[in-house]
Amino acid sequence: MTFDTPLVSIIVPIYNAELYLSECLSSIASQTYQNIEVILINDGSTDGSEEIAENICKKDQRFRLINQTNFGVAAARQLGLKNTNGEFVIHCDSDDLMAERAIEYLYKSIVDNGSNIAVGAYTKQGKLGDELITHHTCNKYDFIHNILIGTYYSSLWNKLIRTELCKDISFDKNINYMEDKLFLAKILKKDGIKISIINKNVYYYRLVSSSYTNNVSRESLYSSIEVTNKVCSIFQDMYSNEFIAHIKNQNKIMVLLNSQKTQRNTFPESTKYLLEDKNIPLKHKLLILSDLLHMNHLIKFYKFLNSKKSI
Repeated sequence: MTFDTPLVSIIVPIYNAELYLSECLSSIASQTYQNIEVILINDGSTDGSEEIAENICKKDQRFRLINQTNFGVAAARQLGLKNTNGEFVIHCDSDDLMAERAIEYLYKSIVDNGSNIAVGAYTKQGKLGDELITHHTCNKYDFIHNILIGTYYSSLWNKLIRTELCKDISFDKNINYMEDKLFLAKILKKDGIKISIINKNVYYYRLVSSSYTNNVSRESLYSSIEVTNKVCSIFQDMYSNEFIAHIKNQNKIMVLLNSQKTQRNTFPESTKYLLEDKNIPLKHKLLILSDLLHMNHLIKFYKFLNSKKSI
C-alpha cells in the first residue's frame, strides 16, 4: 500500500498496562491518518501486556513490538525513538487514548502553518468528569514560559514533532518522571523552532493512579529536582534570574508538600528571590522558610490542615 502523506511514527512505552492497552492500541489503529508506524516498547511487563501487543502486531502490520528488560519509561521512549522511520514522531501512553483524527489534525496544522511542531488540545479524564485543555500561544518564548510555570503540560502525546529535531538529543535514562519535560526542553531550545496550535481534541489523558505519570514516588521527587535543575540551566539565558528562581522555588514547594525531604540545600541560590516573588502565595513562602529554619513541626501542621480540607 502506498500513501501520499509522510510516515508518522507513534511510540508507545508499555509497562503492566493490560487493563487499558487494548483500548489504547485500538484508538491508534483507528486513526484517520493511516500512514503510520506504531512502535510498541514493552518495558519488562509482568502481566498480559506483551500478549496484547503481540496480537495487534499480527493483525496490523503497521504495529511493531520491541521487548526490553524493565529499564523505565525514559529508556523505553529512547529505544522507540531509535527505531523510528517516520518524518514525524509522537508518543502515546499505554493507558490513554488518541482521538480518531489526532494525527490528521496535527499534520494538517504543520502543513498549513509551515511549523515543525504541532500542539493539540487534549481532554483530561478524571473522577469529576472530562475537561478540555486548550492552548493560546504559539510564540516560542511564551510557549516555553507556559511550559515552565505549568500552564501548559510538557507531555509528548499531544505534540507532533518533526523527527529530525529529535535525532541529536536523547532521554536521560535514569530520569523516569518528568522525562518528557526535559526532552521537550532540549527540543525547544533549538534554533528554527516554529510551533503551531490546534485547539481540537487530539488525546484523552486518563488520570490513572498506577500510571508512570501519576505514581509520584520518592524516586519521582528526586527526578523532579534533577529535571528542574537541568531545564532551568537550558533556559537560563532566556529568562531573568527572578523567573528561574521562581521555577526552582515552586519545585521546592512541591517536594515539601509530597515528602519528608528537606529542601534546605536544594537550589540555595533561589532563596534570596523568595520573599519578593509575588507569584508564590505567602503560605508557601512560609513553608520554605520553615524548612530553612528547621521548623519541621510547622510543616507537619500545615500538611495536617491541608489533609483536613481535602476530606
